[in-house]
Amino acid sequence: MNDQDNFKIRVMFIDADTGQTLGTSDLSPEQLPESFEIPTTLELGNHKWEIQEADPISADIFLKTKQLTLILKRLDSIDPTSIIFSLPTISSEVPSVEGWQPYPAFVTYITDDDWRQSEFINISKLSLIGSEMDEVKAVCIHEGREVENGGRIFNKIHVRAKIGEPQIFIAMYELKNLLKTKEVGSIAFSGYPGFVKNGFAINTPNAQFYGIEENGVVKTLCMHAFTDNASLEMERVKKTFHLVFVEWCNCNILLP
Repeated sequence: MNDQDNFKIRVMFIDADTGQTLGTSDLSPEQLPESFEIPTTLELGNHKWEIQEADPISADIFLKTKQLTLILKRLDSIDPTSIIFSLPTISSEVPSVEGWQPYPAFVTYITDDDWRQSEFINISKLSLIGSEMDEVKAVCIHEGREVENGGRIFNKIHVRAKIGEPQIFIAMYELKNLLKTKEVGSIAFSGYPGFVKNGFAINTPNAQFYGIEENGVVKTLCMHAFTDNASLEMERVKKTFHLVFVEWCNCNILLP
């Protein structure tokens, strides 16, 4: 185990209404966002809380100090009409986690809200994709607004439930050959113990590919943290397996 494995941030949680300390916790950097400028919520003590203030607000600082203070307000005491979201849409389907690590080479961390945000889907579901995307676009157009840091926040969030399984069937060895890699890792959700059941991750120089694999067959395939240079890899996957690539939050549908 290296020093990075032991690197923790001491986080203090304070109730905004009472000023009392709710508790402290040692969290890894992967469990914390890069910035608290965008409104953020978390679950603590079986309640959801909104982070009203963070000191410091940026990871650049608290990664050095290893100290972070969060002032929280319980969401069930907030007017529901005042709740805002950092994403226009999330998937209704989030996989289960388990203690066993499917692939030991490495672990790729994402948040549960990241699940299937940029994904490959069988072209036979194109009409469903279009229908679902219309609802995402409605949220982006009518419920979104820009914030000072150049990002966007939304008064509503669309939970995608029409698509269901992406209906892709790719042999893992074919995907590895196409992406020119032999190394496969596991995937985990930041802030949750364990690993995604049957989950896998493949890192390339330009992107992180991840998904669900069963008995050597890839059933779900997504991309995360990809650069503009990843477009060639994405195009190869689309055309080789005749799939549609969908970026839900960007309202982007790319055909084979």
